[in-house]
Amino acid sequence: AERLIYIIMLTAESSQSEMARVLEAGIDDYIVKPYDPHGLRARIQVGIRLLGLQSALKKRVVDLESALMQRARAQAAHREAETKFRILFASSPLPTWMHDADSGRIREVNDKAVSIYGYSREEFLKMKISDLEPPGQTLDAGLSQRGLGQDKNDIRTRNYRTKEGRILDVEVGARVFDFHGRKGVLLVAQDVTERKRLEVELRHAQK
Repeated sequence: AERLIYIIMLTAESSQSEMARVLEAGIDDYIVKPYDPHGLRARIQVGIRLLGLQSALKKRVVDLESALMQRARAQAAHREAETKFRILFASSPLPTWMHDADSGRIREVNDKAVSIYGYSREEFLKMKISDLEPPGQTLDAGLSQRGLGQDKNDIRTRNYRTKEGRILDVEVGARVFDFHGRKGVLLVAQDVTERKRLEVELRHAQK
């Protein structure tokens, strides 16, 4: 560690101009001969206090620099994680939405949802996730309350409606997460309409 040094010069010179040059040269303080021991001790005590303040200040600066570096690294890691998340979100092969947990307002939607459901991104961002529910469908409490998505295996079968009115059978999975300081929900809906149709035909054939 770097040592702090406080220099007191003992001199017979007493002119103000000479003392100014001494201080400009890096001397911290001076005392003129003949000197008073009490005065010298007092000046030494002042030097000790100044060194203590300098040491504390230097430590504070080092701590602040360390905190700023840690914060910068954390922000960089957060940006990287958010970028990766958005890439995965956008490239998901299944329709995917992010909506507000309390209001249900859609905040983000991927291209697959736009393609399958027929709404533009701008239209989706004016909707609530419940707007995809066809009229008469009982609201699923598990997909609307604050506990939504706490269970990793929480997958529900629902009906969702496209813009043109076509009703799809979907398996909906959801997960709660923090979205810009608010509780958000990541919701993925897989179309199982054809699978359901085949299951019905199989049951009829077995009968």
